[in-house]
Amino acid sequence: MKPTRTQALAAACSVLLLACAAPREDEPEYVPQSLGGSPQLGEAASAAWASTATPVLTLEQCLRIAQENSRRLGIATRRVLIADDRVDEAIAGILPRLEAEGRFSARNNDAGVQRPGQPGISFQEREVGTATLSAIVPLYSFGRVENAYDAAKLGVQVAELDARRVQQNLELAVRDAYFRLLEAKKIATVVDDSIAVIDLQLVVARDFFSQQLVSKSDVLSVEVQLAERQQERILATNNVELARIALNRVLGLDIDQRTEVEDVLATATWRGALRDVLRLAIERRPDLEAARQRIGIAQAQWRATRSEFFPVIFAFGSFNYTTDEFQLNDDWLSGGAAIRAPIFDGGVTYTRLKQRRREIDEAIDLRDERIDDVLLDVRQAFVEQRAASERIPVAQKAIELGDENLRIVRDQYGQGLLSSVDVLIEEDRLSRARVSYYRALYTYHQAQARLINALGGPLE
Repeated sequence: MKPTRTQALAAACSVLLLACAAPREDEPEYVPQSLGGSPQLGEAASAAWASTATPVLTLEQCLRIAQENSRRLGIATRRVLIADDRVDEAIAGILPRLEAEGRFSARNNDAGVQRPGQPGISFQEREVGTATLSAIVPLYSFGRVENAYDAAKLGVQVAELDARRVQQNLELAVRDAYFRLLEAKKIATVVDDSIAVIDLQLVVARDFFSQQLVSKSDVLSVEVQLAERQQERILATNNVELARIALNRVLGLDIDQRTEVEDVLATATWRGALRDVLRLAIERRPDLEAARQRIGIAQAQWRATRSEFFPVIFAFGSFNYTTDEFQLNDDWLSGGAAIRAPIFDGGVTYTRLKQRRREIDEAIDLRDERIDDVLLDVRQAFVEQRAASERIPVAQKAIELGDENLRIVRDQYGQGLLSSVDVLIEEDRLSRARVSYYRALYTYHQAQARLINALGGPLE
């Protein structure tokens, strides 16, 4: 059955309304898992939690999970697609345009001419329907479309470079949170070991006090030190939970997720020259390349704006139809070529051209400013990495000395030559040495991650 005109018109209107409908109007409100929402795990996270309820994640697994769950990375990737759409939009400027127009007009009397002494002549019906299908083909615009296309293509490159930088910053955030959690757990372990040592010392001190070999103050000093360490354990436990929450947030997991990570104790020796590192950063940083490309975008936009002073040449053609029976022909074709030249637009184009020139200067200044920032980032990361690598062997030596001194002091305490205060002093020194070692170790890994981020790629 052939559809009627009314049905065809209704179908066309339905398609048009569907195309113009706002997308994702039924998007549900986001509810985090900690507030009762359903868990949203990516492929890497699902694989990690498939075998056990609390897996021990490696750094590589954390990086994959973060890349799958990161909304910022998803936004950056979507901006690349948007930039691709702008290229298609620029290409559309050189393609023919088709336009259709339908019109219905009515008047209360006849249209015509009046001749003296003779009846009037009518040359149009009172109710007239007309339809026109027009095609406009751009021929030449003096570089307006071409420069807009160049700017759009450079915009795609900039979006891709920005996405790469977002991924690098995400990796840095994951590494930083990963090693902060390890550091917090190690410090909590040091506090627990310290409490175990003080507990043992308290047992010995009480035994000596019961035998009247030491005074009551000797026992009290150990109890006070034990109470302080117990307070430190509460703080250390809280720091571990806060570090775990921070890592979960970076990984895109629920903040209440029980996340355990694999320890990293090895340090890779890396020695590079500062000048080579600075040169490498200038060459590899994607945000610097994006800043250079933005200069090209501003220049292409300036050329496109300048071309608006020149005329536009285009061809046109149309098919016309009318219901007016007074017309000699009820349909006809027409076409030709035309040139549209701007004469005066109130100074809008001239003002925009000045604006584009200032945007070029701004882009150049932003690039130079970014170069200085990158050099500063590299120098700071380089110095931090070098200082942390030098602190590690010193801290290891301090632990060895602290272990030996504590052993000697405890032996002398057992012989009655020293008091518990002397033992507690050496125990405190050993605990501080161990804390210093772990902080130096994980500071080294964090500084190495910052140096990799500052270089925009792996160390060479």
